[in-house]
Formats: sequence, structure tokens, C-alpha cells
Amino acid sequence: MTSWTDLCGRLAARWRDLAVAAGLIFVVALALEQTIRVHMFGAAAFSYSEMKSMSRLGGSGLLQASADPGIVYELKPNLDTRFNLVAFRTNSRGLRDREYALAKPAGAFRVAVIGGS
Repeated sequence: MTSWTDLCGRLAARWRDLAVAAGLIFVVALALEQTIRVHMFGAAAFSYSEMKSMSRLGGSGLLQASADPGIVYELKPNLDTRFNLVAFRTNSRGLRDREYALAKPAGAFRVAVIGGS
């Protein structure tokens, strides 16, 4: 018959072994995640601001509700930030292009292209 002290000692040893195993699994998982991040993103994996730019467009804060009833969302104007590790800039109209004057310059030829994408 085992004594209460022996039983408590064996139980404490098992819990200690379990804690060491859990800690080891945690450290290995952390190292594996960092290795995968470096493989996928290179040196940007060590930059908090670069990795924070990785998100979906809907959750990025780059969109606003549109005043046009046929358009639900549009890009915010005058952005200068990073999105998915790439520079992301918009002009005063919320377009990812350079700034254009509304009045057509003399001798300029403008073409409008409309499509689904």
C-alpha cells in the first residue's frame, strides 16, 4: 500500500513532466511559425508594422461608405499607407492613380474604359 506522501510526490512529478512537455511544444510551435513567416515574407516578418499591413481590404480601414447609391464602398481619398506589404496611395478622388485636373487640357485625348473588373 502506498502512502499519501508517495502518491502526492508521483502526481507532482507527472504534472512537472506535463508542464515541461507543454512548454517544449509551445517553443517548437513558436519557432516553426517564425520560420514559416520568414520563408513567406522575408525580412518583413520581423517588422510589426509590415505584418500589420497584412489584412483583407474590408477590415483594413481603407474603405468608406459611398455617397453614390449604386456603389456600397469606395476607397478613402488621400491615403498614403501600406497594404499587404505594398505601398498603397490614393488621390483626392479615392482612385489609385495620380491626380488629374477635371478640366481637359488643350490637345488632350481622353478615353474612358468601363468593365467588370
